[in-house]
Amino acid sequence: MQDSLIKLLLGIDMLQLRLAKLLLQKLVLYEEAAEQMFEVGSPVNVPRLIMNQFCWLDHIVDSKKLCHEVLEMLAAMSTLEVRREVIACIPDMVEDDEHTMMSQKLSEILLVDSELTVPILDALSNLHLKPELLDEVRARVLGTMASVRLDDLAVVVRFILQGVACERPEKALTVVAELREQLDFETIFSTSVSSTPEKEMLAKDQAERGSEFLILDAIKSSVRFQKSVGDAWFKAIENVSTAANHKIIDLLVLLMLHATTTRGKAVEGLFRSKIRRGHFTELLLQSTFAAHASVVREYVHSVLAVAEVLLRSAEPLISYFACSMYTQAFLNFDAYCQQEIVSSLVTHIGSGYASEVDASLDILRDLVEKNLQRIVKFSMFVTGLLDYLDNLSLPQIRKLYWVLSALALRGPRESQAANDLLIVVRKQLSSGEHKYKRMGVMGALMVVGNLARSSSLDQTLSQTAPETHVPPDRMRMLQSLLATGARSCSSDAPASLSMYEDEGVTPGVTRGAVERMPRVTGDGGVTKTINGLPLSLELRYGIEEEPSQTEEDTPSIALNLLPLLCTGAGQTTSRGGSEKARQSLLCLCPQFRLLQICEKSVSGNLDMIDALLVCPLYLTSDNELEVDNFRMLSSEDKQLVCTALFYAANFFREVVRKSKVEKDVQASGSKQTKADDTQVVVDSSPDDSNPSAPDKQDDKPKVAGSVEMDQYRQYLREMDLDVLTLLKHRLVAGEGTDEDRRAHARKFAWRRPAELNFLVKDLVQKLDHVLLSSSSQHRVFLKTAKKFGFGHLDQLSASDVATATVGLLPALCSHVEFISAHFQDIIARNDGIVDGPGMDTTESKTMLEILNSIMHAFTAVINWNGFLRTENQTLLREALAVFSSRVDFTETTQRAPLQDLRRRSFSYFEALADSALDLQAAVTLTKLLTGFTRDNERGGMLSERSGMLSERLVTLARGFLCREWVGGNGQREHGARCNDNIRLLLLVYLEHTGDRLSAIEGITTEGVSELLEEESDGCSGRWPTLSRASFPVYYRIMMAEVVRNARRAATANEESVEEQLIQWSMSVRILHVLISFIKAFDSRPNLATALKYGRQFVEVFLRQAMPLLHRTFRSHTADVQTILKKLQLSTRFMQHMCSHSKVMKDVSLTNHVPPLKKCLETLIYRVKALLFYNKCTDAFWLGNLKNRDLQGEEILSQVSMTTEAETEDMDVTELASDDDSEVELEDVEAGKPNGKKRERQSDDDDSDSCSETY
Repeated sequence: MQDSLIKLLLGIDMLQLRLAKLLLQKLVLYEEAAEQMFEVGSPVNVPRLIMNQFCWLDHIVDSKKLCHEVLEMLAAMSTLEVRREVIACIPDMVEDDEHTMMSQKLSEILLVDSELTVPILDALSNLHLKPELLDEVRARVLGTMASVRLDDLAVVVRFILQGVACERPEKALTVVAELREQLDFETIFSTSVSSTPEKEMLAKDQAERGSEFLILDAIKSSVRFQKSVGDAWFKAIENVSTAANHKIIDLLVLLMLHATTTRGKAVEGLFRSKIRRGHFTELLLQSTFAAHASVVREYVHSVLAVAEVLLRSAEPLISYFACSMYTQAFLNFDAYCQQEIVSSLVTHIGSGYASEVDASLDILRDLVEKNLQRIVKFSMFVTGLLDYLDNLSLPQIRKLYWVLSALALRGPRESQAANDLLIVVRKQLSSGEHKYKRMGVMGALMVVGNLARSSSLDQTLSQTAPETHVPPDRMRMLQSLLATGARSCSSDAPASLSMYEDEGVTPGVTRGAVERMPRVTGDGGVTKTINGLPLSLELRYGIEEEPSQTEEDTPSIALNLLPLLCTGAGQTTSRGGSEKARQSLLCLCPQFRLLQICEKSVSGNLDMIDALLVCPLYLTSDNELEVDNFRMLSSEDKQLVCTALFYAANFFREVVRKSKVEKDVQASGSKQTKADDTQVVVDSSPDDSNPSAPDKQDDKPKVAGSVEMDQYRQYLREMDLDVLTLLKHRLVAGEGTDEDRRAHARKFAWRRPAELNFLVKDLVQKLDHVLLSSSSQHRVFLKTAKKFGFGHLDQLSASDVATATVGLLPALCSHVEFISAHFQDIIARNDGIVDGPGMDTTESKTMLEILNSIMHAFTAVINWNGFLRTENQTLLREALAVFSSRVDFTETTQRAPLQDLRRRSFSYFEALADSALDLQAAVTLTKLLTGFTRDNERGGMLSERSGMLSERLVTLARGFLCREWVGGNGQREHGARCNDNIRLLLLVYLEHTGDRLSAIEGITTEGVSELLEEESDGCSGRWPTLSRASFPVYYRIMMAEVVRNARRAATANEESVEEQLIQWSMSVRILHVLISFIKAFDSRPNLATALKYGRQFVEVFLRQAMPLLHRTFRSHTADVQTILKKLQLSTRFMQHMCSHSKVMKDVSLTNHVPPLKKCLETLIYRVKALLFYNKCTDAFWLGNLKNRDLQGEEILSQVSMTTEAETEDMDVTELASDDDSEVELEDVEAGKPNGKKRERQSDDDDSDSCSETY
């Protein structure tokens, strides 16, 4: 193609400048009427034609003058489009020498006119910029991002990232971190409600979605083709230390890295780490998926891959986050993705791992419960799970049948799936195998519940009647299933019948279904007559005074427990009667539960069965339970007595489930007595309950002591959540006999310490099971600990449990205040002595257990991760208002800001620090106070007043660490549990303190120095919790904190060079002090800690500190030299630890040696390179370290026998008195050699010796 006439004329040197000036002047004239110049033909962009003449000229006579002319014309123009055309042609018309000047001018224009952002950045991208100028331009662009138009944001992001690949890793990290701070998708793409018409809003949403795609595409392109950019993004997200600072862009970029790079494993590991620390919250996940579903949809396979890995985690909190990922993805993605999600969940259920199966079933149940219309079209995938019933446990089968029956019966229309499900259930009910019969029972009950519920929903939607009733056709189906289940279980399967009755009335069954329920309860357990038995009988645990055993004084109704048990054992009747009696006992509690629920549903109260609620039991007398008498019984009789007590405890646990706080104090006191009896039965269980236990000879008769019942939890009946309303009763303690206080408590509905402790422990177990927090314990991989006794609780949601618990908070606070006042009164009577008289009594110990348990319950509630959800913020406010009202009750307490409520709650519990009488109580209180220093709205630290609360928490934790804790035996607390409590206190102390290195230095100078002067069983005077037994705990935490602080110092780019050098100098100094402690504390745990964290510190030093030392060596020579010399002392001793580990031949220690030696060798060459780069090679000399033990003695197996070598060695070993390392760093100034390079070879020729070069 031939050039135009104008371009040919511009090639003539004589005409070039004049013609160029003329053309630019004409450009100003034509800028407004450019497209109307020609009357025919298509519009012509004359400014673009003019500027194209200047592009790619073979020769420019005066490039600088031409650039000035262009800039003058650019300033004189007013039309935006023409200015864009001029700027776009600048890279093609200027020579390389003018790139710097043009870049500066364009960046200045960028600050003034944001509308020219896109053409200016495009032009700058094609200009050659010096690094300094590029940094300046990039800083200007980053400063103007807040005012950049949404359409131009993608170009800005692309420009900022294009030059990052050529930068140093730390510089690239800084740029990406600044860009990440500016990309706040929550504010850029806001979803606020507007009065704009719907069409305009739709167009705006589409435009925003397009801009969002372009921004992420710019990031994806840079990440895919520039590895350093991906590394910088990964590191920038990893360095965010609080949940409040995390943004939506973090999740999007991580999914992008997982999908487009080979960092899949690293991304999954970062997800786990962030979730474990509480940085990634459910609120952040919900915001990302709800507001940016179209973008996340592009990475659906990465979403499923990450969720799959997280769901298989051994930590409940991580698994819960994966459940939220699946749920949010299903709610916000299209049908194709929803099908993939359901298929993935089905795969998880078929995996066979209990935790994975439970989590997947919970997701399906939640989706069916809240989004039935969306998931019902994928029911065919779920139906296939019927083939895997053999691999599921009974609770899992319950969940699966609930899901299947809901999909089949509560969908838009019943289909063949309902008939198939009923066929499977009936087939299992008719099976002769107990396993399949129980499956059928569970399936039938779930079908009945969903049948009734679907009918109730239909009636509610149609609003045809004020009361909901089951339609006749469904009632017939319901009755048929119930009758079939009863017939299949009543004859030869008492265990199945027990389960059938226990689950007999589901929450979905309405009153009409209850009225028509078949009668399956038996009457063999309640009688007025007793048979002759080999054991003495006594009517016990009645509400009223226990009557005598004469015929006329016998109460109208009593539970014939022990006689039935003897009958079941075959001692009094035939085999048929024995079997019937055994079945009656097995079904006693389930029948009673079913009877209560039916009576409550039909009559609305329990008046018709009042006598059964208060009836006594026929049990063995107290005389039989005395130790001497109990040992004289036969093995069969011992078994009968223990089994009778077991059945009695289960019966009382079932009776008390419907005991609620009533206005009538006497009635309430009567009902609560059964709760008393439950604890009495447990306490009366004989120690010698094992018939095979050897007899113990003792001159004094003893009464049997209590038995620890936690190990039998799986055999005891579960107490429902409503039983815990008994906690609202007042606590009573003080003088008087136990019977007097029990009668007084019964009269006024008060609780005794033992009874309250029984109820509070049950509450704590329930909360630990349901309410998840960031402190949840790990599950053992592939060996998930089975949690028994929560079958009914699992049918409630976590929100229901939290709501019920918040209702109990006022009563629990009253108990805490009562116990605190009790202890303070004892301390005051003992003139301030904590462990004085009155503290070692059984009552005081029980009350201390209650205090610990209540604090544990408070901690579980406050740290519940469900408070991160918006719908639970009101419940959180209610809980905090309860605590705040105990300090400062006003009418505006409920309306106060959450931060003020947290501050008042913190003050309330902080005042209870003096009542923490043991180390466990102190740890529980510290955990609770730590929960108040976090903002559950975003999961991070409080934005205001957090410093004040943290300082108060640090003071409290330090006070606990500096207190001497004495156990019940009068000795200082020790052991594994004590060390774990100390670990938690020390972690809180160091985490919330302002200067962690100074805190560690204070512990080393005050505590450890005093410990070195004490005996083997002594402790530090100012830090009593620091002893030789607890030193490994202190040492491990301090070493780990030094490493973490080094990593934080490496990412603190806002600090000046002097501040960074000070931080590194302090870190190296403290490392040397900690490493030197190994000489006095040379146990294997301490050695392993020093080797592990010593290597990690050297790795961080190589990666982050050495580049800093390279840059600052000439300007801060003395500081750099001090850091290297101090680090040299630590590396010497690390070499000695390596040699010692090899001599000891301890595998756990020698595993750390190779990576540590590799790091030390790398450090050698990095220091040598530093000195060579700064022309200080004469300050460096080489030598071989001798292999020495921890005390500095040379290892005998490697002592040279050459006298001449020893003599030569004496000339150069004038180093520190505690080490003979042949390593030296001369005092030098940068670039000024201070002496001659020295080299020597020691007499140590062992191949394991390590060379150091400094």
